Amino acid sequence: KQAEDAGKQEAVFRQKLLETMNQGYWHLSKEGLTLDINPAMCAILDRSYKEIIGKSVYDFLDDKNTKLVKSKLNYAENIIKAENYEVELKRPDGSNVPCLINRTPIFNESGKLMSFVGMFTNISQTKEISEKLNSALSETVIANNDLKYEAATNIAIANLFRYTTTANSESGVLNIALNLLKELKFLMMSGVGSGYTVDPSNQHVVLVTGDELGDELGENWRAPTTGEIEYTACSEKHPDIEFNGDKPHGHYIVPIKIDDIIACILVLHVKHGIEYGLEQLDFLRMVAEIVAGAIKRIRTEKKTIQAERFASLGTMVAGIAHEINTPVGTAVTNVSELKDKTLAFEKQIMDGGIKKSDLDRFILDAKDFSGMALNNLLRAAELVRSFKQVSVDESSEEKRQFNMLDHINAIITTMNHEFKRTNISIHVDCADNVVIDSHPGAWSQVITNLCHNSLIHGFDEGKTAGDINIKIRWASDADWLVLTYSDTGTGIPSSKQEKVFDPFFTTRHDKGGSGLGMHIVQNLVTQTLNGSIEILDTSEQGVFFLISVPTNPNSLERNK
Repeated sequence: KQAEDAGKQEAVFRQKLLETMNQGYWHLSKEGLTLDINPAMCAILDRSYKEIIGKSVYDFLDDKNTKLVKSKLNYAENIIKAENYEVELKRPDGSNVPCLINRTPIFNESGKLMSFVGMFTNISQTKEISEKLNSALSETVIANNDLKYEAATNIAIANLFRYTTTANSESGVLNIALNLLKELKFLMMSGVGSGYTVDPSNQHVVLVTGDELGDELGENWRAPTTGEIEYTACSEKHPDIEFNGDKPHGHYIVPIKIDDIIACILVLHVKHGIEYGLEQLDFLRMVAEIVAGAIKRIRTEKKTIQAERFASLGTMVAGIAHEINTPVGTAVTNVSELKDKTLAFEKQIMDGGIKKSDLDRFILDAKDFSGMALNNLLRAAELVRSFKQVSVDESSEEKRQFNMLDHINAIITTMNHEFKRTNISIHVDCADNVVIDSHPGAWSQVITNLCHNSLIHGFDEGKTAGDINIKIRWASDADWLVLTYSDTGTGIPSSKQEKVFDPFFTTRHDKGGSGLGMHIVQNLVTQTLNGSIEILDTSEQGVFFLISVPTNPNSLERNK
């Protein structure tokens, strides 16, 4: 019952996440019929849930886009990864909405295509700005007869859009944008610039990439409250502005707004201090729009991952509660029996009919029942201890020193309720002196998700028998910790292995699978632990994952 409640809680978590996402979510059957949508998708189509559910995707496409989408869906069984492309959707008023779609095919365990999940981003504003920019750029090219200018700016926009869509952190997005802008002769950049995050409560800024320019900009460099791009030049109006003795010069201050709140700022140091024109403003607005879209995507992904982690924690709580119930219930029964026998023995004493054999029997019963009660309570205490440590670690991203073997054993203890009624054995091969200074919560989530993945997919939810092997060793240079994870389950077809870490890729979408488990594992290993993870081809005989994580030798205890 508790496990069932945890499953319902996880489903509610996922539903809430879909309802609050800024991106449109559209789940389609392989024939293109609508299985599910979220409110953001309804807003993009400007239609109600009832007007969309059950309808074909082609009902919302014109002839040109119908042809495009059909071509994409028809060859989906042969593609390996999710695909991004642009499509226009029809609204009731006859207008088309340009969207960037991330389309992921969903396959079952035998590799048969079951459905599609599409994440839609409305790029109408971006397209409008792009069209204005292209128009402005064309006029400038004609006026100045400078084809190099047009090529440079168009390439910059294309590169900015392409590289920011693959960034996995806000600072990474700002760094990409800053490095691209520094190369533009069109902006008269001096090669100096900076990227800041903004605290919306007080407009304070924190440098995350580039050069610190705050002292040179003075009070004018704070986040513009209007959200508009500002330009400050070294001139008669501001004769005090100076950068390393460089006069004249200027600064662009480009705010990046997320949901009408300034989240970040790009500050660009410009040569000569000439006044800007409409072309520069249009270009920088386009840059701000692309950067904002990339940051919004990263924040949405983080919320999705966090929700999945808390849902996993809820499932563990229910499982541990069920697991603790057995030893505690048995201990209560033992104590109750001991109480009854004590009352009966007391009555014998009061009646004066006690014999030595009665006393011996009572002492023996007292030892047996108290011993059984103690053992069960100790078992419950061990479960509580393991749960407390793992649950605190899973809900926290703090770094601390811990023993790897003890930590893995505690994680396995919290999963006993899921594996104890199966014929699956978990084997851990790790020295007892491997102590690392790392993120135990990330390790907990990685190992838990890998084991759950084996249980559900490799061993058909525990219906088949097999082994899970976790092996931990130091790399030869002792600066890297290597964890190998393998099982003897069904395995993953070679054609599907490259999609294992893709978001929303699952073979059990029809049974409630989110398709985020292995995506979360990859994010935790590569971002939180700064390591790498790869899946090795085992010819579909079980799975084999290789995880390598850098460590600080000064904070480790190891057997030389």
